[in-house]
Amino acid sequence: MIASTVGQLDIDSLDATVRAAWIYDGRTDDLGWTSAHHRGLRETVDEFGEDLETEYVETADPADVDGLASGFAADGFDIVFGTTSDFTEPMERASEAYPDVAFEVASGTYTADNLGAYYGKIYQARYLVGYAAGLVTETDGVGYVASNPVSTVLQDINGFAAGVRDVNPDATVHLHWTNEWFDPPAERDTAQALVDDENVDVLAQHQDSPAVVETANENSIWGSGFNTDMSGFGGETYLTSPVWDWSVVYADRIEAVRDGTWKAGVTFPGIADGVGDISTFGPNVPDDVAGAVIDRREDLLTGDADEIVWRGTPFENWSDTALMFDVDTLEIDNIDERDSARVATVSHHTPGRRHRSGQECRSRGSRRLQNR
Repeated sequence: MIASTVGQLDIDSLDATVRAAWIYDGRTDDLGWTSAHHRGLRETVDEFGEDLETEYVETADPADVDGLASGFAADGFDIVFGTTSDFTEPMERASEAYPDVAFEVASGTYTADNLGAYYGKIYQARYLVGYAAGLVTETDGVGYVASNPVSTVLQDINGFAAGVRDVNPDATVHLHWTNEWFDPPAERDTAQALVDDENVDVLAQHQDSPAVVETANENSIWGSGFNTDMSGFGGETYLTSPVWDWSVVYADRIEAVRDGTWKAGVTFPGIADGVGDISTFGPNVPDDVAGAVIDRREDLLTGDADEIVWRGTPFENWSDTALMFDVDTLEIDNIDERDSARVATVSHHTPGRRHRSGQECRSRGSRRLQNR
């Protein structure tokens, strides 16, 4: 087992009013998607204090998720979170077996009686990153490395491209797929291919590692990450990144369980709710570029962010549920998608490991941690 620590509570004295479990598809140290969720877990523990007990599993295989989620439910957990769309079907099976437990799936593909789906309108932050990319590019070539063609990824690509379009109608977003959520070598190779083949001078990504940002730095071009602030990997040419604050969602869902108002549905907050935003700017982003992006961000915060992002697109009047589940096309005219690059989503995982709040798990035995 990987040595991991969660929370701040001494489990011997724990008398929680809510018990929440997380099933991660990746590692908590991936510096991307799972790291962002894990930080959200920690911040939620800090917010609820002794009212919350947590456990989590890393790198769970979808084939094991039904058993893992059912196991948490059987152990008396009140709510179980799964952090990838790949977990929707197995979480639904668990929810059917435990109808009195709340189940939630990040970027889930549908809802059921006691199965909710949650995400955030990170495409609003991506719009701002695209806006920045359109301002700094000198070749009018912007590269985008994308993982898997599911609705949440496609909505983000459209949002990014809309930002580029609105500030630089001459620029093209060159899109290449890895068809992997987390594969640093593939991410790096795909990013380098964009540099070599498309003459891009900005790289963006929907991937879980900082490999794309590192590749941009190595080529002395602008780089944007995803999920967390990846400025430490971007060097002098780091631009900015769309970043998550998952504690906004987790605190809301857990509070609903605690006060008895939880209902299965779509949870899809936006930039004004604090779930997603842009990171700090890199050291060499021109002041006028940063200022223009900040001004545009203020427009999103004070106006109708979706109306601004989706202006002139088929998504302009879509409901949150439709945006969450049904985006399956690329609609911004400036996107140049490499032909025949999409394949079916395939996940690669190692066996999951379960950890309790306040406990460090090791391959042999465990060591109890004191409160922070």
